[in-house]
Amino acid sequence: KAFEYKLAWYLLNKNVEPLVHHIKRMEKLGYERIPLHVEEAALAYENSAGELPDMGGLSIRREIRLRFKQYFSTYKQMQQNQALGRQQMRNQFSNTFWFYFHFKETDSGSNK
Repeated sequence: KAFEYKLAWYLLNKNVEPLVHHIKRMEKLGYERIPLHVEEAALAYENSAGELPDMGGLSIRREIRLRFKQYFSTYKQMQQNQALGRQQMRNQFSNTFWFYFHFKETDSGSNK
């Protein structure tokens, strides 16, 4: 449980780098797959660092990779019309780590 609390702490604080470096320990701890929001953080890390960290034998699911591509494409389009784009982002991706990462401070905590 302490391991999971540590991961949650990193997620809540948007501290992606140390979070993703703990993924390599997951398989040895009995994880059969990476938890969803940790997968999402790993893809955000890959997007900025250019590569994934050591995954310790685990991998990111294909559907999560596809969803990230959709998110990133929508995020780039949002730059043209931020108000409309932000609402679209909220409607499609409010349940993702990526949305939390990009909009936590400016979202006012609304659940629209």
